[in-house]
Amino acid sequence: MLLTGLSGSGKTYFVLDRMQAAIRENSVSEAKLSGTKLIVPTISMARHLEHQLVRRGLTLSGNIIETISDFVRRFAPEIREPGPVMESWLLRRAIAAADRAEFQDLAPSAGLRAHLAELIREFASAGFGSADVAPFARDRYQRAFVAVFREYERALRESGFSPAGEELRQAAVEIRRRGLGPLRAVYLDGFLHFSAAERLLISALDEKAETLVVTAPAELENPFPGFPIERLSQIRRPSPKRRMVRASTTEREIEEIARRIAGGQRPFHEYGLILRSPDLYEPIVRLVFERFGIPYRMRFPIPLGRYGAIAYLRALLGCIEKGFPGEDTLELFHRGWSPVGLCPEYDEYDFYLRRQLPGKGLAFMRRHAERFPKIGKFFESLSAVADWERRERPPSEWASAVQGLAASFLRTPGLPAPMDASRVAEIRSLADSLKQFEPCAVEAAELLGAENAQPVPLSEYARALDVVLAETLLAARDERRNVVNVLTVYEARQWELPVVFVCGLVEKQFPRRHSRNLFFSDRERENMARQGIELRTAARKNEEERFLFDIAVSRATAEVFLTYPENDTDGTPLVRSSFLADQREPPLEPPVCHAVEPPPPVQPYRPARLQSKDLLDSVVLCHETFSPSSLECYLQCPFQFFARHTLQLRKMPAPPQYRLDALLMGTIIHQTIRKWSENRDAGIRPVLEDIFDEVCRLHHLKDDFSTALIRNGLLADMERFAAEERTRTHSSPPLEGFETEVEYLLDEDATLPLRLRGRIDRYEVLGERAVIVTDYKYSGEQAMNRLAKGQREGTRIQAQLYLLGLQRLQNVRPAGMRYWGLRGRTTLRGWVVEELLPKGASQKDDQKIDEAGFQAILDRAGNIAVEKVKEIRGGSIAVDPDDRDVCKRSCEFRDVCRIEL
Repeated sequence: MLLTGLSGSGKTYFVLDRMQAAIRENSVSEAKLSGTKLIVPTISMARHLEHQLVRRGLTLSGNIIETISDFVRRFAPEIREPGPVMESWLLRRAIAAADRAEFQDLAPSAGLRAHLAELIREFASAGFGSADVAPFARDRYQRAFVAVFREYERALRESGFSPAGEELRQAAVEIRRRGLGPLRAVYLDGFLHFSAAERLLISALDEKAETLVVTAPAELENPFPGFPIERLSQIRRPSPKRRMVRASTTEREIEEIARRIAGGQRPFHEYGLILRSPDLYEPIVRLVFERFGIPYRMRFPIPLGRYGAIAYLRALLGCIEKGFPGEDTLELFHRGWSPVGLCPEYDEYDFYLRRQLPGKGLAFMRRHAERFPKIGKFFESLSAVADWERRERPPSEWASAVQGLAASFLRTPGLPAPMDASRVAEIRSLADSLKQFEPCAVEAAELLGAENAQPVPLSEYARALDVVLAETLLAARDERRNVVNVLTVYEARQWELPVVFVCGLVEKQFPRRHSRNLFFSDRERENMARQGIELRTAARKNEEERFLFDIAVSRATAEVFLTYPENDTDGTPLVRSSFLADQREPPLEPPVCHAVEPPPPVQPYRPARLQSKDLLDSVVLCHETFSPSSLECYLQCPFQFFARHTLQLRKMPAPPQYRLDALLMGTIIHQTIRKWSENRDAGIRPVLEDIFDEVCRLHHLKDDFSTALIRNGLLADMERFAAEERTRTHSSPPLEGFETEVEYLLDEDATLPLRLRGRIDRYEVLGERAVIVTDYKYSGEQAMNRLAKGQREGTRIQAQLYLLGLQRLQNVRPAGMRYWGLRGRTTLRGWVVEELLPKGASQKDDQKIDEAGFQAILDRAGNIAVEKVKEIRGGSIAVDPDDRDVCKRSCEFRDVCRIEL
């Protein structure tokens, strides 16, 4: 019998009711009980349905619920099909052996290998080999596929394996030949679609079983046209309330979900997340839920190589293989699994060594660790593996050596007492992953030829280990009950939860769009089907996406949230799912707690401030003196000032290829202008070249093409500046100062005066004690326009504060301030009091202003400085940027403040 019905119509409950009746009827006789079997596709579904029956008060014995692979194995024990690891390994060998030019550029691609494996599996499961497919291969790519298929079949035979589907076909033959023994009733549930080999098995079961019930979605094509059909017409699940959540990014999407869970009134185990793209969402869910303190459980296995400790060990092996490249090694040992990653002095060592890069090798790492004894001792211990990159060993010896890495170079977490449930789950996850890592290391050696293989380099063993770690799935033990359940859409089929979040509802994620097969189009597949080779088409796969969506939204009994991001991680806009076409567009920032009806009144915005008196006292002690540039930092964003100047957080030193940045180029041009100004008759080129070479030496910059390109750009800009500077002559030489330090009190009458200290790029005293301040910027015209805008709006006050300092310290009359942008073309933005200057001293791009108006500008800047210092000392740390483009362009703290951009 074929049992069909829409999602939520109770097909699984129908089967469980029949199983329950059989168990209760036959519980007096174990022999009779063995006459009933429920077959499901996965182990997790088998366990879940067992729990369902136990909750009904039933006592289970024997394998009354079994996966299809376990079921067929007893009928075809001699058939050996390759597992995922061996299949992936043999396919790599087949691609290399076929040596087709069409795949040379794509051979390392995991996507191509997955595509080839799926197509080969489809043909083999249908009972057809490369010789059957060859007549249909007409273009070069189809012929290349057939060549790989042929080599894969040869590799299977040489390794003693059978093609996919052979076990099912042989089991069907055996069932027809010798029957099912005591088995009388067979139920199959949870299958989305059936392969050709699976349909052969079910046909054999139909012949020999007294009762056969196969569930299938009514939304999809009937896989067994000849079977009697029973349709479940009623939806047995309640209709949950649907809501939509729209977020700016994927991370914000999960944050909105986390807020609703944390602010809800239900226990955690009544919430579920359903993922269509677990590879994309799994790491984000972990990151966000751990930040919110929400316990969760991933109800699906993940590749062993993605477990934290195993990923660390594989990365360590990569560093050994490459001879410990400096940057990669620092990144590796900064992880929490490293024995030194949490060492207090490692951050300082990390920053110090990054400034010495490029560099490579343990000798380089140890040489710069003299000031850091613990770090130096650790790198000394690594000398035991330093020669691995140059050695060749039999694969079995590499396996033993790699297994020992965990004992020597993996930090083991402490065991606090008492431990909460989350900590217990974490320790178990570590133990399970390390336990599984040992046989994986051995399996990688077996791929290369087991015990008596010839010695191989570490790189070859590492490639085999990568295959094993990528294809070995592990679901870590987690016995916690009160956790949020994170499910794939396939795993969710047997679940029922009060509140469900269906994530990632954007086009190409949910629904996925199955485009034409890379090798055989839908039309070609239909032609094959007419000649006996039946393959699924892209159109049929696309039909399943709607069914999967219906499954996801029917898992909830009270509320279902349909969530989606507007942009991907790169800021590219996404198109929301076509499944949401009939849903009303939600607001971008929905209420935090879904349980509150109506939503709470909006509270007035209150800037974030430090409240503790001790902290405020510490802030005052930190900020007795300010620089004008630091006050401009506060005007851009109080939190940026707090992170940069109060906490004094340091940005990680840039890699060598990015070290010659705008800040360092600005330093070069400032030093060049100051030194050249001592003798303007000399050329500026030799001055800049000397300074550039010294900066390259101090900052360990490579003399490569990109460095030469920047050098030539700086030379062109400086030579143009020097030529223009010589034309700006005065009737009498001005009194000049370069890189001049100033320090003065601005608010002298206050209890705690404002002391300002800074360095002026250049100032000139002209005529009757009239002073002009000049600031050089290695910036283009667009940046200079932004600077001028900041001057008008009161967010750029550096030059004004310098003029106020000179006015107080040297008794001069402020007559102007100028910003020179020197990149690409000389750009001037200036404000001058022309009547105070000698004839010819003003420039054509200067904005003219009277002395009273100019003094008002300076006083306004002074008042802003006094006001903002009071806010700083009062504990203001609000995330409130004046210009969000600055956050995108240059703020190193945007990942800390987590501002919405």
